[in-house]
Amino acid sequence: PTTPTTPTTPTTPPVTAGTSTNASCYNTALYTSGNTYQIDQQAKTGGSVTQASTNKYTVNGVVPFKGNSATELNIDTTVTAGSGAGTTNNNKSYGTLASDKFSYFGLVNTISTFGFSFVTTTTFTPPITTPLNLSAGGTYTYTTTQHTEVAGGGTTVPDVTQTVTVTYVGAESITVPAGTFNTCKIKTDSTINGTTTSGLSWTVNEGRYKGLFAKSDDGKGNVVEATKLLFNGS
Repeated sequence: PTTPTTPTTPTTPPVTAGTSTNASCYNTALYTSGNTYQIDQQAKTGGSVTQASTNKYTVNGVVPFKGNSATELNIDTTVTAGSGAGTTNNNKSYGTLASDKFSYFGLVNTISTFGFSFVTTTTFTPPITTPLNLSAGGTYTYTTTQHTEVAGGGTTVPDVTQTVTVTYVGAESITVPAGTFNTCKIKTDSTINGTTTSGLSWTVNEGRYKGLFAKSDDGKGNVVEATKLLFNGS
């Protein structure tokens, strides 16, 4: 496939329902052992870039995690500019992609900054499960409790229970610094302790970069955009 290019005169295309479901937001290749991919991104607040980072993914294969059989994704993140520049983060994420659903069990996170590092393990009970049969406008709601353990003890993180409603808005073509892509547009409404926050995200839904992050917007002036996408090196 050719490398996506940015149009000379970008436009804001409408969301189109089409006939696809939210299954087009996922890609089995991103959960196939040995594959690698990369998402470089920038965060902007009020239109100004505040941070840039590189995120490199390696699919390690199926492993046990907290009593579940899950695909382990190794994610190495480096903050390359802006707030936190020089910080590195290793994240091992655990989930399974089936034909009818995606299940997310949790992650192990190692953050290193200013010569210090610490490790946390986060689990979701029940697992976050996304059905892959939503047509445009379709929604689903789940409630899960997030439990976080800090390695070495001595630090306690309170459990957090949240109720989340996810809406598959539909298919949309968007332009970000990484290029122009057809995407899935997702709206998320999350309620914690009676307070609800909302956000939008866009995921590439076809071609070489299918399933990769393209953009997110929290509706409060904070936007994250992909600046470079790679799958198995290109």
